[in-house]
Amino acid sequence: MTPESSAGTAAATLTPQLPATVRLDSLGDERLRVKEAIEVAVFETEGFIVAEVAELYECGDGANQAEAIEDLQYAIADLYFTLEEEQHRLSEGMQPVWEVLQRKVERR
Repeated sequence: MTPESSAGTAAATLTPQLPATVRLDSLGDERLRVKEAIEVAVFETEGFIVAEVAELYECGDGANQAEAIEDLQYAIADLYFTLEEEQHRLSEGMQPVWEVLQRKVERR
């Protein structure tokens, strides 16, 4: 293997292949704990990287995978607190989302 091909291989391993699936085990919010890993689909569309949790109908985006996941973490935490506050008035469509959140996330 030549140094040039070795460097190419190293660079390829540092760049994530998209689409990808990652498991989220933190929301980056000290008030919440992830009890059950959250499956996240990561893909590129229209020049952005998107991180999406289909069962929560939530996504985040960014210039790279880290930004997209950070945006998604914020969105999920915000969704948790909103649904927690409104849980007695949720529509039929949002009730299953709240149930998924309660199964996967809890307050510390």
